[in-house]
Amino acid sequence: MSAIDVEEKNRIQRPNDCTYWVSPLLLAGEYPGAGTSTATQQKLGRYLDKCGIRTFVDLTQNGEKPSYIELLQEEATKRNCSIHYHRLAIPDFGVPSSHYTMKKILDTIDASIANGDGVYVHCRGGIGRTGMTVGCWLVRNTHRTGEEALIETNRLFRSYSARSRESACSPETQEQMDFVRTWKEDSQILQ
Repeated sequence: MSAIDVEEKNRIQRPNDCTYWVSPLLLAGEYPGAGTSTATQQKLGRYLDKCGIRTFVDLTQNGEKPSYIELLQEEATKRNCSIHYHRLAIPDFGVPSSHYTMKKILDTIDASIANGDGVYVHCRGGIGRTGMTVGCWLVRNTHRTGEEALIETNRLFRSYSARSRESACSPETQEQMDFVRTWKEDSQILQ
């Protein structure tokens, strides 16, 4: 799928206005829960049905938002589909504790994509931690420099996510932007 196809997918095939497609199988955005169980189930159903998401990569910390895993499993069972949920937490407004943590996040995303599964990566608001992860994924998978990846991440975020009205850019903090700028897996000491 070409970049034009990703742009088309961003116009017509998103589960809500606070998400954006990074690649044909990678969707990024906000926490996928809602105010009530019923609303959360309906929202999760759109990720499964409309977008074909089968892997959820949750960057929030335990207890930061209500867990949606049980409701997700119920919705997957109704649809007779298999889902995968991974909590790979990063502190809000922060960066991973080590480069190994980001490598594990990217490996999880890439393994799911290699299996043909749609992946949804999210944090709380879909801005900081999500944008940082998207930026590092772009460095790894599209051979962009960190700076080029930041420009593309911010372009996608500003073009498609309604959250762009709340934040000037994605990722959100200088520390997160610097993490993307300096992301070079091969030269990092993995801890």
